[in-house]
Amino acid sequence: MIRKPPIRAAAPIFVILLALIGCDSVRGKKVEVLSGSSLDKKRIRVAVSDETVVHFQKVAEMYSSRHEVQFEISQTQGINIPGLIEKGTVDMGVTSRRLPANERGKDLIYIPYAFDGAVFLAAPDARVRSLTLAQVRQILTGKITNWKEVGGADQEIRLIDRPRYSSVRISIGKALFGGEFPESKSTLTLETSENTYQALKSLTSYLAYAPISRITVEQFPSVPLAIDGMPPRITNVPSGPYPATVEYSLLFSARNSMPEVTDFASYLGSVDGMHHLASLGMVPAAGNLSLTACHCRATEGTFAPSRKSSLSGNFTIAVVPELGAIEQEKRYAGVARIIAEEMGVKTQLKHMESYGRIIREFEEGRIDAAFVGSLIYGQLHDRLGVIPLARPEKKKVSFYRGIVIVRAGSGIGKFSDLRGKSFAYVPNTSAGELMLRVLLQKNGKIGEQSFFSRVVRVSTHSDAVNLVEDGKVDAAAVKDLVFNRMVLEHGSRGFGNLNQKIKILETSPSFPENALVVSRSISPAQRGHLRTILLSFEKTESGKEALKSLGADRFIPTMHEDYLRMYEMAGESGYSFGKK
Repeated sequence: MIRKPPIRAAAPIFVILLALIGCDSVRGKKVEVLSGSSLDKKRIRVAVSDETVVHFQKVAEMYSSRHEVQFEISQTQGINIPGLIEKGTVDMGVTSRRLPANERGKDLIYIPYAFDGAVFLAAPDARVRSLTLAQVRQILTGKITNWKEVGGADQEIRLIDRPRYSSVRISIGKALFGGEFPESKSTLTLETSENTYQALKSLTSYLAYAPISRITVEQFPSVPLAIDGMPPRITNVPSGPYPATVEYSLLFSARNSMPEVTDFASYLGSVDGMHHLASLGMVPAAGNLSLTACHCRATEGTFAPSRKSSLSGNFTIAVVPELGAIEQEKRYAGVARIIAEEMGVKTQLKHMESYGRIIREFEEGRIDAAFVGSLIYGQLHDRLGVIPLARPEKKKVSFYRGIVIVRAGSGIGKFSDLRGKSFAYVPNTSAGELMLRVLLQKNGKIGEQSFFSRVVRVSTHSDAVNLVEDGKVDAAAVKDLVFNRMVLEHGSRGFGNLNQKIKILETSPSFPENALVVSRSISPAQRGHLRTILLSFEKTESGKEALKSLGADRFIPTMHEDYLRMYEMAGESGYSFGKK
Protein backbone atom coordinates (compact mmCIF):
# COMPACT_ATOMS: atom_id res chain seq x y z
CA MET A 1 0.00 0.00 0.00
CA ILE A 2 1.34 3.42 -0.82
CA ARG A 3 1.20 5.08 2.56
CA LYS A 4 3.15 6.40 5.51
CA PRO A 5 3.91 4.18 7.42
CA PRO A 6 3.17 0.79 5.76
CA ILE A 7 0.80 -1.52 7.60
CA ARG A 8 0.24 -5.11 6.50
CA ALA A 9 -1.56 -8.13 7.83
CA ALA A 10 -1.19 -11.88 7.52
CA ALA A 11 -3.55 -13.92 5.40
CA PRO A 12 -4.88 -17.47 5.75
CA ILE A 13 -5.08 -19.78 2.74
CA PHE A 14 -8.44 -21.01 1.41
CA VAL A 15 -9.16 -24.66 2.13
CA ILE A 16 -12.22 -26.82 2.53
CA LEU A 17 -12.94 -27.72 6.15
CA LEU A 18 -14.04 -31.33 6.44
CA ALA A 19 -14.04 -32.46 10.06
CA LEU A 20 -12.13 -32.76 13.31
CA ILE A 21 -9.72 -35.63 13.67
CA GLY A 22 -10.07 -38.03 16.59
CA CYS A 23 -6.55 -39.39 16.90
CA ASP A 24 -5.02 -38.64 20.30
CA SER A 25 -1.84 -37.24 18.77
CA VAL A 26 -3.67 -34.61 16.77
CA ARG A 27 -6.88 -34.24 18.76
CA GLY A 28 -8.59 -30.88 18.29
CA LYS A 29 -6.67 -29.96 15.14
CA LYS A 30 -8.49 -29.20 11.93
CA VAL A 31 -8.42 -31.63 9.05
CA GLU A 32 -8.34 -29.95 5.68
CA VAL A 33 -9.27 -31.72 2.46
CA LEU A 34 -7.85 -30.25 -0.70
CA SER A 35 -9.79 -31.64 -3.60
CA GLY A 36 -9.08 -31.12 -7.24
CA SER A 37 -11.04 -31.98 -10.32
CA SER A 38 -12.68 -35.24 -9.29
CA LEU A 39 -14.80 -36.58 -6.47
CA ASP A 40 -13.42 -40.13 -6.85
CA LYS A 41 -9.75 -39.33 -6.38
CA LYS A 42 -7.38 -41.44 -4.31
CA ARG A 43 -6.99 -39.86 -0.87
CA ILE A 44 -3.61 -39.23 0.76
CA ARG A 45 -3.76 -38.64 4.52
CA VAL A 46 -1.00 -36.24 5.57
CA ALA A 47 0.20 -35.17 9.02
CA VAL A 48 1.80 -31.73 8.76
CA SER A 49 3.84 -29.84 11.34
CA ASP A 50 2.76 -26.33 12.26
CA GLU A 51 5.29 -24.30 10.27
CA THR A 52 4.76 -26.28 7.04
CA VAL A 53 0.99 -26.19 6.86
CA VAL A 54 0.49 -22.94 4.90
CA HIS A 55 2.90 -23.64 2.05
CA PHE A 56 2.04 -27.35 1.94
CA GLN A 57 -1.65 -26.55 1.48
CA LYS A 58 -0.73 -24.52 -1.59
CA VAL A 59 1.51 -27.24 -3.00
CA ALA A 60 -1.15 -29.87 -2.35
CA GLU A 61 -3.91 -27.79 -3.93
CA MET A 62 -1.89 -27.26 -7.11
CA TYR A 63 -0.89 -30.93 -7.34
CA SER A 64 -4.40 -32.19 -6.64
CA SER A 65 -5.87 -30.00 -9.38
CA ARG A 66 -3.72 -31.82 -11.94
CA HIS A 67 -3.57 -35.37 -10.61
CA GLU A 68 -6.00 -38.02 -9.46
CA VAL A 69 -5.34 -37.52 -5.76
CA GLN A 70 -6.92 -35.68 -2.87
CA PHE A 71 -5.07 -34.58 0.28
CA GLU A 72 -6.50 -34.89 3.77
CA ILE A 73 -4.28 -32.67 5.90
CA SER A 74 -4.09 -32.73 9.69
CA GLN A 75 -1.83 -30.52 11.78
CA THR A 76 0.31 -31.87 14.61
CA GLN A 77 3.73 -31.58 16.23
CA GLY A 78 6.59 -32.86 14.10
CA ILE A 79 7.74 -35.26 16.80
CA ASN A 80 4.40 -37.14 16.51
CA ILE A 81 4.61 -37.74 12.76
CA PRO A 82 6.78 -40.92 12.63
CA GLY A 83 4.46 -42.68 15.09
CA LEU A 84 1.36 -41.68 13.13
CA ILE A 85 2.85 -43.16 9.95
CA GLU A 86 3.91 -46.38 11.68
CA LYS A 87 0.41 -46.84 13.15
CA GLY A 88 -1.18 -46.29 9.75
CA THR A 89 -3.06 -43.20 10.96
CA VAL A 90 -1.61 -41.21 8.05
CA ASP A 91 0.06 -42.13 4.76
CA MET A 92 2.69 -39.40 4.78
CA GLY A 93 4.21 -36.75 7.02
CA VAL A 94 5.63 -33.28 6.36
CA THR A 95 8.16 -31.89 8.83
CA SER A 96 9.88 -28.53 9.13
CA ARG A 97 13.07 -29.58 10.86
CA ARG A 98 15.74 -32.19 10.24
CA LEU A 99 14.79 -35.30 12.17
CA PRO A 100 17.74 -37.30 13.52
CA ALA A 101 17.77 -41.00 12.70
CA ASN A 102 16.54 -42.00 16.15
CA GLU A 103 13.38 -39.86 15.69
CA ARG A 104 12.47 -41.03 12.19
CA GLY A 105 11.09 -44.39 13.25
CA LYS A 106 11.58 -47.76 11.62
CA ASP A 107 11.54 -48.28 7.86
CA LEU A 108 10.64 -44.67 7.07
CA ILE A 109 11.91 -42.82 4.02
CA TYR A 110 13.04 -39.27 4.78
CA ILE A 111 13.28 -36.86 1.81
CA PRO A 112 14.17 -33.16 2.20
CA TYR A 113 12.33 -31.23 -0.53
CA ALA A 114 12.96 -27.54 0.28
CA PHE A 115 14.93 -25.15 2.45
CA ASP A 116 13.84 -21.97 4.16
CA GLY A 117 15.42 -19.53 6.58
CA ALA A 118 14.44 -17.60 9.69
CA VAL A 119 13.81 -13.88 9.52
CA PHE A 120 13.68 -11.58 12.54
CA LEU A 121 10.76 -9.14 12.56
CA ALA A 122 10.64 -5.89 14.51
CA ALA A 123 7.56 -3.85 15.32
CA PRO A 124 7.43 -0.64 13.21
CA ASP A 125 7.40 1.48 16.37
CA ALA A 126 10.75 -0.04 17.42
CA ARG A 127 12.35 2.14 14.70
CA VAL A 128 14.99 -0.45 13.88
CA ARG A 129 15.78 -1.85 10.44
CA SER A 130 18.94 -3.85 11.08
CA LEU A 131 20.82 -5.57 13.89
CA THR A 132 24.12 -7.31 14.26
CA LEU A 133 24.15 -11.00 15.08
CA ALA A 134 25.71 -10.13 18.42
CA GLN A 135 22.83 -7.76 19.21
CA VAL A 136 20.29 -10.46 18.33
CA ARG A 137 21.98 -12.87 20.73
CA GLN A 138 21.97 -10.26 23.49
CA ILE A 139 18.28 -9.50 22.97
CA LEU A 140 17.37 -13.19 23.02
CA THR A 141 19.37 -13.76 26.22
CA GLY A 142 17.89 -10.68 27.91
CA LYS A 143 21.12 -8.64 28.03
CA ILE A 144 19.57 -5.97 25.80
CA THR A 145 16.05 -5.07 26.90
CA ASN A 146 15.31 -1.69 25.30
CA TRP A 147 15.27 -0.76 21.62
CA LYS A 148 17.23 2.44 22.34
CA GLU A 149 20.26 0.25 23.16
CA VAL A 150 20.43 -0.72 19.48
CA GLY A 151 19.60 2.71 18.07
CA GLY A 152 15.82 2.43 18.16
CA ALA A 153 12.96 3.92 20.16
CA ASP A 154 13.01 4.19 23.94
CA GLN A 155 10.73 1.18 24.48
CA GLU A 156 11.09 -2.16 26.20
CA ILE A 157 11.67 -5.05 23.79
CA ARG A 158 8.91 -7.65 23.89
CA LEU A 159 10.09 -10.99 22.52
CA ILE A 160 7.44 -13.08 20.77
CA ASP A 161 8.60 -16.66 21.13
CA ARG A 162 7.42 -20.11 20.09
CA PRO A 163 7.28 -23.41 22.03
CA ARG A 164 10.37 -25.58 22.39
CA TYR A 165 9.25 -27.93 19.61
CA SER A 166 8.93 -25.13 17.02
CA SER A 167 11.24 -25.93 14.08
CA VAL A 168 12.18 -22.29 13.49
CA ARG A 169 12.97 -21.89 17.20
CA ILE A 170 15.11 -25.04 17.14
CA SER A 171 16.94 -23.82 14.01
CA ILE A 172 17.69 -20.44 15.59
CA GLY A 173 18.86 -22.13 18.78
CA LYS A 174 21.32 -24.32 16.88
CA ALA A 175 22.55 -21.57 14.57
CA LEU A 176 22.98 -18.78 17.12
CA PHE A 177 23.70 -20.65 20.33
CA GLY A 178 24.97 -24.04 19.21
CA GLY A 179 22.07 -25.75 20.92
CA GLU A 180 19.08 -24.72 23.02
CA PHE A 181 17.26 -21.45 22.40
CA PRO A 182 17.68 -19.30 25.56
CA GLU A 183 14.84 -18.32 27.86
CA SER A 184 14.07 -14.63 28.35
CA LYS A 185 12.03 -12.91 31.07
CA SER A 186 10.13 -10.58 28.73
CA THR A 187 8.82 -13.34 26.48
CA LEU A 188 5.35 -13.99 25.12
CA THR A 189 5.20 -17.62 23.97
CA LEU A 190 2.55 -18.39 21.35
CA GLU A 191 1.52 -21.95 20.54
CA THR A 192 1.19 -21.81 16.75
CA SER A 193 2.70 -19.81 13.94
CA GLU A 194 -0.73 -18.45 13.00
CA ASN A 195 -1.19 -17.17 16.56
CA THR A 196 2.12 -15.37 16.13
CA TYR A 197 1.12 -13.73 12.86
CA GLN A 198 -2.19 -12.61 14.30
CA ALA A 199 -0.38 -11.11 17.30
CA LEU A 200 1.76 -8.98 14.98
CA LYS A 201 -1.39 -7.04 14.06
CA SER A 202 -2.01 -5.72 17.56
CA LEU A 203 1.21 -5.86 19.61
CA THR A 204 3.87 -3.17 19.72
CA SER A 205 7.59 -2.94 20.44
CA TYR A 206 8.17 -6.63 19.67
CA LEU A 207 10.89 -8.78 18.18
CA ALA A 208 9.52 -11.92 16.50
CA TYR A 209 10.75 -14.48 14.02
CA ALA A 210 9.24 -16.44 11.14
CA PRO A 211 10.20 -18.43 8.02
CA ILE A 212 11.47 -16.20 5.20
CA SER A 213 9.01 -17.79 2.76
CA ARG A 214 6.09 -16.33 4.71
CA ILE A 215 7.28 -12.75 4.25
CA THR A 216 8.21 -13.46 0.62
CA VAL A 217 4.66 -14.33 -0.43
CA GLU A 218 2.69 -12.44 2.25
CA GLN A 219 2.90 -9.07 4.00
CA PHE A 220 3.03 -8.54 7.75
CA PRO A 221 2.89 -5.26 9.72
CA SER A 222 6.53 -5.74 10.69
CA VAL A 223 10.01 -4.69 9.61
CA PRO A 224 12.13 -7.64 8.33
CA LEU A 225 15.56 -7.01 9.84
CA ALA A 226 18.86 -7.19 8.03
CA ILE A 227 21.42 -9.11 10.12
CA ASP A 228 25.05 -7.97 9.92
CA GLY A 229 24.03 -5.97 6.87
CA MET A 230 22.59 -9.03 5.10
CA PRO A 231 18.90 -8.73 4.11
CA PRO A 232 16.62 -11.70 4.86
CA ARG A 233 16.43 -13.12 1.35
CA ILE A 234 15.82 -16.73 0.52
CA THR A 235 18.76 -16.59 -1.89
CA ASN A 236 21.03 -16.66 1.16
CA VAL A 237 19.63 -20.09 2.09
CA PRO A 238 20.89 -22.79 2.50
CA SER A 239 24.50 -22.22 1.47
CA GLY A 240 24.68 -18.55 2.44
CA PRO A 241 25.62 -17.15 5.85
CA TYR A 242 22.10 -16.24 6.95
CA PRO A 243 21.61 -17.08 10.65
CA ALA A 244 19.27 -20.09 10.55
CA THR A 245 18.13 -22.64 7.96
CA VAL A 246 14.85 -24.58 8.05
CA GLU A 247 14.55 -27.90 6.23
CA TYR A 248 11.17 -29.15 4.94
CA SER A 249 10.94 -32.90 4.40
CA LEU A 250 8.60 -35.76 3.54
CA LEU A 251 8.30 -38.93 5.63
CA PHE A 252 6.58 -42.10 4.45
CA SER A 253 6.81 -45.85 4.85
CA ALA A 254 9.47 -47.70 2.86
CA ARG A 255 7.39 -50.90 2.86
CA ASN A 256 3.75 -49.84 2.69
CA SER A 257 3.75 -46.51 0.86
CA MET A 258 0.99 -45.82 -1.65
CA PRO A 259 2.07 -45.28 -5.29
CA GLU A 260 0.38 -41.89 -5.08
CA VAL A 261 2.72 -40.89 -2.23
CA THR A 262 5.88 -41.82 -4.13
CA ASP A 263 4.54 -40.08 -7.24
CA PHE A 264 4.03 -36.91 -5.21
CA ALA A 265 7.56 -37.17 -3.78
CA SER A 266 8.89 -37.48 -7.33
CA TYR A 267 6.90 -34.39 -8.37
CA LEU A 268 8.58 -32.25 -5.68
CA GLY A 269 11.93 -33.15 -7.22
CA SER A 270 10.81 -32.49 -10.79
CA VAL A 271 11.35 -29.25 -12.70
CA ASP A 272 7.67 -28.30 -12.33
CA GLY A 273 7.74 -29.11 -8.63
CA MET A 274 10.90 -27.10 -8.06
CA HIS A 275 9.43 -24.11 -9.88
CA HIS A 276 6.30 -24.35 -7.75
CA LEU A 277 8.32 -24.43 -4.52
CA ALA A 278 10.45 -21.50 -5.68
CA SER A 279 7.32 -19.50 -6.53
CA LEU A 280 6.27 -19.94 -2.88
CA GLY A 281 9.50 -18.41 -1.63
CA MET A 282 11.51 -21.55 -0.78
CA VAL A 283 14.72 -23.08 -2.11
CA PRO A 284 13.97 -26.47 -3.67
CA ALA A 285 16.24 -29.16 -2.24
CA ALA A 286 16.61 -30.92 -5.59
CA GLY A 287 19.49 -29.18 -7.34
CA ASN A 288 19.38 -26.31 -4.84
CA LEU A 289 17.33 -24.29 -7.34
CA SER A 290 17.13 -20.85 -5.76
CA LEU A 291 14.82 -18.01 -6.65
CA THR A 292 17.64 -16.33 -8.57
CA ALA A 293 18.25 -19.50 -10.57
CA CYS A 294 14.58 -20.16 -11.19
CA HIS A 295 13.17 -18.42 -14.25
CA CYS A 296 9.66 -18.64 -12.80
CA ARG A 297 10.20 -15.72 -10.44
CA ALA A 298 12.01 -12.43 -10.87
CA THR A 299 13.69 -10.78 -7.89
CA GLU A 300 11.49 -12.79 -5.53
CA GLY A 301 8.44 -11.04 -7.02
CA THR A 302 9.43 -7.69 -5.50
CA PHE A 303 10.75 -4.81 -7.57
CA ALA A 304 12.56 -1.87 -6.00
CA PRO A 305 13.04 1.51 -7.73
CA SER A 306 16.56 2.77 -8.38
CA ARG A 307 15.71 6.22 -7.04
CA LYS A 308 14.46 7.27 -3.63
CA SER A 309 10.88 8.43 -3.17
CA SER A 310 8.77 10.11 -0.52
CA LEU A 311 6.40 7.14 -0.79
CA SER A 312 6.83 4.36 1.76
CA GLY A 313 5.69 0.76 2.06
CA ASN A 314 4.91 -1.64 -0.78
CA PHE A 315 2.59 -1.20 -3.73
CA THR A 316 1.13 -4.69 -3.98
CA ILE A 317 -0.48 -5.90 -7.21
CA ALA A 318 -2.49 -9.12 -7.17
CA VAL A 319 -2.63 -11.35 -10.24
CA VAL A 320 -5.45 -13.81 -10.94
CA PRO A 321 -4.59 -17.53 -11.39
CA GLU A 322 -5.62 -17.47 -15.04
CA LEU A 323 -2.67 -19.58 -16.22
CA GLY A 324 -1.03 -20.52 -12.91
CA ALA A 325 1.59 -18.65 -10.86
CA ILE A 326 4.63 -19.49 -12.99
CA GLU A 327 3.09 -18.36 -16.26
CA GLN A 328 1.52 -15.29 -14.70
CA GLU A 329 4.83 -14.24 -13.14
CA LYS A 330 6.45 -14.35 -16.57
CA ARG A 331 3.67 -12.22 -18.02
CA TYR A 332 3.45 -9.51 -15.35
CA ALA A 333 6.98 -9.18 -13.91
CA GLY A 334 8.01 -6.60 -16.52
CA VAL A 335 4.91 -4.51 -15.83
CA ALA A 336 5.58 -4.52 -12.07
CA ARG A 337 9.22 -3.58 -12.58
CA ILE A 338 8.35 -0.50 -14.64
CA ILE A 339 5.62 0.59 -12.21
CA ALA A 340 8.15 0.36 -9.36
CA GLU A 341 10.68 2.45 -11.24
CA GLU A 342 8.30 5.11 -12.54
CA MET A 343 6.32 5.53 -9.32
CA GLY A 344 9.38 5.28 -7.13
CA VAL A 345 7.87 2.73 -4.76
CA LYS A 346 8.72 -0.91 -4.04
CA THR A 347 6.21 -2.98 -5.99
CA GLN A 348 5.27 -6.60 -5.36
CA LEU A 349 3.38 -9.12 -7.44
CA LYS A 350 1.13 -11.33 -5.34
CA HIS A 351 -0.25 -14.44 -7.00
CA MET A 352 -3.72 -15.47 -5.88
CA GLU A 353 -4.63 -19.15 -5.67
CA SER A 354 -8.27 -18.34 -6.44
CA TYR A 355 -10.30 -15.51 -7.93
CA GLY A 356 -12.37 -15.16 -4.78
CA ARG A 357 -9.19 -14.63 -2.74
CA ILE A 358 -8.64 -11.28 -4.48
CA ILE A 359 -11.89 -9.98 -3.03
CA ARG A 360 -10.86 -10.95 0.50
CA GLU A 361 -7.40 -9.42 0.05
CA PHE A 362 -8.91 -6.10 -1.06
CA GLU A 363 -11.45 -6.17 1.77
CA GLU A 364 -8.73 -6.71 4.36
CA GLY A 365 -6.41 -4.05 2.91
CA ARG A 366 -3.59 -6.38 1.91
CA ILE A 367 -3.42 -5.42 -1.77
CA ASP A 368 -3.53 -2.07 -3.51
CA ALA A 369 -4.31 -3.11 -7.07
CA ALA A 370 -5.03 -6.17 -9.19
CA PHE A 371 -5.29 -7.31 -12.78
CA VAL A 372 -8.80 -8.78 -12.82
CA GLY A 373 -11.51 -9.93 -15.20
CA SER A 374 -14.89 -8.29 -15.48
CA LEU A 375 -16.91 -10.36 -12.97
CA ILE A 376 -14.36 -9.84 -10.20
CA TYR A 377 -14.26 -6.16 -11.14
CA GLY A 378 -18.03 -5.99 -10.68
CA GLN A 379 -17.79 -7.48 -7.20
CA LEU A 380 -14.87 -5.25 -6.22
CA HIS A 381 -16.51 -2.13 -7.60
CA ASP A 382 -19.91 -2.72 -6.02
CA ARG A 383 -18.52 -3.79 -2.64
CA LEU A 384 -15.41 -1.65 -2.29
CA GLY A 385 -15.51 0.99 -5.00
CA VAL A 386 -12.31 -0.04 -6.80
CA ILE A 387 -11.43 2.01 -9.88
CA PRO A 388 -10.33 0.62 -13.28
CA LEU A 389 -7.32 2.29 -14.91
CA ALA A 390 -6.16 0.46 -18.04
CA ARG A 391 -6.15 -2.91 -19.79
CA PRO A 392 -3.92 -4.52 -22.44
CA GLU A 393 -4.77 -4.51 -26.14
CA LYS A 394 -3.44 -6.92 -28.79
CA LYS A 395 -4.00 -6.26 -32.49
CA LYS A 396 -6.70 -3.75 -31.52
CA VAL A 397 -8.50 -6.39 -29.45
CA SER A 398 -8.97 -5.60 -25.76
CA PHE A 399 -11.85 -7.94 -25.00
CA TYR A 400 -12.25 -11.64 -24.34
CA ARG A 401 -15.16 -14.06 -24.60
CA GLY A 402 -16.23 -17.11 -22.72
CA ILE A 403 -16.40 -20.35 -24.68
CA VAL A 404 -17.90 -23.73 -23.85
CA ILE A 405 -15.62 -26.51 -25.08
CA VAL A 406 -16.02 -30.26 -25.50
CA ARG A 407 -13.81 -32.94 -26.98
CA ALA A 408 -13.99 -33.27 -30.73
CA GLY A 409 -15.80 -36.47 -31.67
CA SER A 410 -17.72 -36.57 -28.39
CA GLY A 411 -21.05 -36.41 -30.22
CA ILE A 412 -22.08 -33.34 -28.23
CA GLY A 413 -23.46 -30.77 -30.64
CA LYS A 414 -25.17 -28.15 -28.49
CA PHE A 415 -25.35 -27.02 -24.89
CA SER A 416 -28.58 -28.88 -24.16
CA ASP A 417 -26.74 -32.13 -24.99
CA LEU A 418 -24.70 -31.59 -21.82
CA ARG A 419 -27.62 -32.48 -19.57
CA GLY A 420 -26.44 -35.30 -17.32
CA LYS A 421 -22.78 -34.72 -18.29
CA SER A 422 -19.83 -33.42 -16.23
CA PHE A 423 -18.81 -29.77 -16.45
CA ALA A 424 -15.88 -27.62 -15.22
CA TYR A 425 -15.53 -23.88 -14.75
CA VAL A 426 -13.67 -21.25 -12.72
CA PRO A 427 -15.87 -19.54 -10.10
CA ASN A 428 -16.02 -15.72 -9.98
CA THR A 429 -15.19 -15.34 -13.68
CA SER A 430 -17.28 -13.96 -16.53
CA ALA A 431 -16.00 -16.59 -18.97
CA GLY A 432 -16.76 -19.35 -16.47
CA GLU A 433 -19.44 -18.79 -13.84
CA LEU A 434 -21.36 -15.94 -15.48
CA MET A 435 -21.48 -17.57 -18.90
CA LEU A 436 -22.68 -20.83 -17.38
CA ARG A 437 -25.45 -19.07 -15.45
CA VAL A 438 -26.68 -17.36 -18.63
CA LEU A 439 -26.72 -20.64 -20.56
CA LEU A 440 -28.58 -22.43 -17.79
CA GLN A 441 -31.17 -19.61 -17.80
CA LYS A 442 -31.71 -20.13 -21.50
CA ASN A 443 -32.22 -23.85 -20.90
CA GLY A 444 -35.09 -23.58 -18.49
CA LYS A 445 -33.62 -21.73 -15.52
CA ILE A 446 -32.18 -24.98 -14.19
CA GLY A 447 -29.53 -25.07 -11.45
CA GLU A 448 -26.13 -26.49 -12.33
CA GLN A 449 -26.41 -29.36 -9.85
CA SER A 450 -29.65 -30.64 -11.38
CA PHE A 451 -28.55 -30.07 -14.99
CA PHE A 452 -25.12 -31.74 -14.81
CA SER A 453 -24.17 -35.09 -13.31
CA ARG A 454 -21.05 -33.54 -11.80
CA VAL A 455 -19.73 -29.97 -11.51
CA VAL A 456 -16.02 -29.33 -11.00
CA ARG A 457 -14.89 -25.89 -9.86
CA VAL A 458 -11.22 -25.34 -10.64
CA SER A 459 -8.71 -22.57 -9.91
CA THR A 460 -7.62 -21.68 -13.46
CA HIS A 461 -9.03 -21.68 -16.97
CA SER A 462 -6.03 -23.72 -18.11
CA ASP A 463 -6.96 -26.42 -15.57
CA ALA A 464 -10.48 -26.53 -17.05
CA VAL A 465 -9.11 -26.91 -20.58
CA ASN A 466 -6.80 -29.72 -19.42
CA LEU A 467 -9.71 -31.58 -17.82
CA VAL A 468 -11.62 -31.59 -21.11
CA GLU A 469 -8.55 -32.52 -23.15
CA ASP A 470 -7.77 -35.43 -20.80
CA GLY A 471 -11.38 -36.67 -20.83
CA LYS A 472 -11.87 -36.08 -17.12
CA VAL A 473 -14.92 -33.89 -17.71
CA ASP A 474 -17.24 -33.68 -20.70
CA ALA A 475 -17.22 -29.90 -21.09
CA ALA A 476 -15.97 -26.65 -19.61
CA ALA A 477 -16.56 -22.89 -19.80
CA VAL A 478 -13.23 -21.11 -20.27
CA LYS A 479 -11.72 -17.83 -21.42
CA ASP A 480 -11.03 -17.82 -25.15
CA LEU A 481 -7.72 -15.94 -24.84
CA VAL A 482 -6.42 -18.57 -22.41
CA PHE A 483 -7.52 -21.34 -24.75
CA ASN A 484 -5.84 -19.61 -27.71
CA ARG A 485 -2.58 -19.25 -25.79
CA MET A 486 -2.72 -22.94 -24.88
CA VAL A 487 -3.25 -23.83 -28.56
CA LEU A 488 -0.04 -21.99 -29.46
CA GLU A 489 1.83 -23.50 -26.52
CA HIS A 490 0.77 -27.05 -27.41
CA GLY A 491 2.03 -26.54 -30.93
CA SER A 492 5.37 -25.06 -29.90
CA ARG A 493 6.02 -27.89 -27.42
CA GLY A 494 5.05 -30.65 -29.80
CA PHE A 495 1.94 -31.67 -27.81
CA GLY A 496 -0.22 -31.83 -30.91
CA ASN A 497 -2.92 -29.55 -32.26
CA LEU A 498 -5.27 -28.67 -29.41
CA ASN A 499 -7.70 -27.15 -31.91
CA GLN A 500 -8.21 -30.57 -33.46
CA LYS A 501 -8.89 -32.16 -30.06
CA ILE A 502 -11.38 -29.53 -28.87
CA LYS A 503 -14.69 -28.30 -30.26
CA ILE A 504 -16.28 -24.97 -29.31
CA LEU A 505 -20.01 -25.24 -28.55
CA GLU A 506 -20.92 -21.75 -27.35
CA THR A 507 -19.39 -18.26 -27.38
CA SER A 508 -20.38 -15.45 -25.05
CA PRO A 509 -20.57 -11.69 -25.70
CA SER A 510 -17.28 -9.88 -25.13
CA PHE A 511 -15.91 -8.70 -21.77
CA PRO A 512 -13.07 -6.21 -21.12
CA GLU A 513 -9.68 -7.93 -20.92
CA ASN A 514 -8.12 -8.16 -17.45
CA ALA A 515 -7.68 -4.54 -16.34
CA LEU A 516 -5.56 -3.03 -13.61
CA VAL A 517 -7.96 -1.82 -10.92
CA VAL A 518 -6.89 0.08 -7.81
CA SER A 519 -8.20 0.65 -4.32
CA ARG A 520 -10.04 3.88 -3.56
CA SER A 521 -7.40 4.51 -0.89
CA ILE A 522 -4.94 5.32 -3.66
CA SER A 523 -5.11 9.09 -4.12
CA PRO A 524 -6.47 10.59 -7.37
CA ALA A 525 -3.03 12.02 -8.16
CA GLN A 526 -1.37 8.61 -7.73
CA ARG A 527 -4.10 6.92 -9.79
CA GLY A 528 -3.59 9.45 -12.57
CA HIS A 529 0.17 8.95 -12.45
CA LEU A 530 -0.22 5.17 -12.59
CA ARG A 531 -2.61 5.35 -15.56
CA THR A 532 -0.17 7.63 -17.41
CA ILE A 533 2.65 5.14 -16.79
CA LEU A 534 0.61 2.27 -18.21
CA LEU A 535 -0.49 4.21 -21.29
CA SER A 536 3.15 5.13 -22.01
CA PHE A 537 4.51 1.57 -22.10
CA GLU A 538 4.56 1.39 -25.91
CA LYS A 539 6.83 4.46 -26.08
CA THR A 540 9.90 2.90 -24.42
CA GLU A 541 12.00 -0.18 -25.16
CA SER A 542 11.56 -1.57 -21.64
CA GLY A 543 7.81 -0.96 -21.91
CA LYS A 544 7.63 -2.74 -25.26
CA GLU A 545 9.49 -5.71 -23.79
CA ALA A 546 7.06 -5.86 -20.85
CA LEU A 547 4.11 -5.66 -23.25
CA LYS A 548 5.59 -8.49 -25.32
CA SER A 549 5.80 -10.72 -22.24
CA LEU A 550 2.21 -9.82 -21.43
CA GLY A 551 1.14 -10.66 -24.98
CA ALA A 552 -0.05 -7.12 -25.72
CA ASP A 553 0.75 -4.18 -27.98
CA ARG A 554 -0.27 -1.40 -25.60
CA PHE A 555 -2.45 -0.46 -22.64
CA ILE A 556 -5.67 1.44 -23.27
CA PRO A 557 -7.80 3.49 -20.82
CA THR A 558 -10.56 1.56 -19.06
CA MET A 559 -13.71 3.01 -17.51
CA HIS A 560 -16.63 1.65 -15.53
CA GLU A 561 -18.85 2.06 -18.61
CA ASP A 562 -16.82 -0.63 -20.41
CA TYR A 563 -18.45 -3.23 -18.13
CA LEU A 564 -22.10 -2.38 -18.78
CA ARG A 565 -22.74 -5.48 -20.96
CA MET A 566 -21.33 -7.67 -18.21
CA TYR A 567 -23.69 -6.03 -15.70
CA GLU A 568 -26.61 -6.67 -18.07
CA MET A 569 -25.73 -10.37 -18.31
CA ALA A 570 -25.43 -10.58 -14.54
CA GLY A 571 -28.88 -9.06 -14.17
CA GLU A 572 -30.38 -11.42 -16.75
CA SER A 573 -28.98 -14.47 -14.95
CA GLY A 574 -29.82 -13.31 -11.42
CA TYR A 575 -26.20 -12.88 -10.40
CA SER A 576 -25.73 -10.59 -7.40
CA PHE A 577 -22.62 -8.53 -6.76
CA GLY A 578 -23.48 -8.06 -3.10
CA LYS A 579 -21.77 -9.94 -0.28
CA LYS A 580 -22.39 -13.66 -0.48
